[in-house]
Amino acid sequence: MSTQPSILYIASAQHWYTRVECIAELLQKDYCVTTIVSTRKSYVARLLHVGLGFLATIFKPRFDHVVIGFEAQSLLPLIRLWYKPSHITADIFISNYDTICLENKTIAPHSKLGRLLKAYERWALQQANHLLVDTQQSAQFLKQTYDLESTIDAIYTFAPSRLFAPHCTSVIPPSTVFFYGTGLHLHGIETVLGAAKLLTEYTITFTIAGPFAAYQIPTNTTLIPWINYTELPQYIASATICLGGHFGKSPKAQRVIAGKTFQFAAMQKPIILSNYDGNNELFEHKKSAYLLPRTSAEELADAILTVYKDKQLQQTIATGAYRTVIEHKQATHITW
Repeated sequence: MSTQPSILYIASAQHWYTRVECIAELLQKDYCVTTIVSTRKSYVARLLHVGLGFLATIFKPRFDHVVIGFEAQSLLPLIRLWYKPSHITADIFISNYDTICLENKTIAPHSKLGRLLKAYERWALQQANHLLVDTQQSAQFLKQTYDLESTIDAIYTFAPSRLFAPHCTSVIPPSTVFFYGTGLHLHGIETVLGAAKLLTEYTITFTIAGPFAAYQIPTNTTLIPWINYTELPQYIASATICLGGHFGKSPKAQRVIAGKTFQFAAMQKPIILSNYDGNNELFEHKKSAYLLPRTSAEELADAILTVYKDKQLQQTIATGAYRTVIEHKQATHITW
């Protein structure tokens, strides 16, 4: 019989999502883990699926601890019915109030609905004694926004090595620069396309993936509407330089580290990042990434030219980024 503590890990995001896999792998280092995730396409369907999966566990021996992944706020009220806060760890990878009210401005923060969402999220986060976030900056945001007394630990994401590893072979035509996004404000697609336009006179090509057909695409840029997750490594491998971002200018863009950045680092690629506080927690200028002095199309274009022309710099920052994420992955343990 195993002497390791028994852990239930439950997450409502896609089972292959980088953050979900990251937390699962860290837990499996030290604990006996039962995982409940879903392959359903819609968020509501996944939430219902994993919620029912949790209810099926209440008729079995109790777990020593429950870890709720990705966006824990939606599942916390259900889990709290059976487990005390001291037995719950919640990964607050996404704050709904931050995303909906502050980042996307879909709902005004001071409206009745905005205040209700903030109040609910604060209440939900108080249902767990231990919270996980992606950066120290995110931890500060939660503490300041919700006046929390819970322990908050920054757990940096890493990309699963089963897909993202150095020297991956690729059948994709090579390009100089690779970027992908989903169109969120913090991604800053306008900055990326602006930089591409400024570099049309050079022998530099861009591959950009995402729902950006409504934008004016420069002549040196190939736009791909969608790349399957399992195909991402081939596109990364085919590029000389990868753009991690975030290239938006919102407070959230400055607090977090893009998931794609960890994928690029795991594949030992030269990465260009914005010189934001979140990125600065892990990456150093010209040692493990090239950090923009300020986030603009002009600065990004200059950075791409600089890295493109300097093969030694490419090697240095690619090796530095890989070493950084591998060392953090090996040293990180989730405890409570």
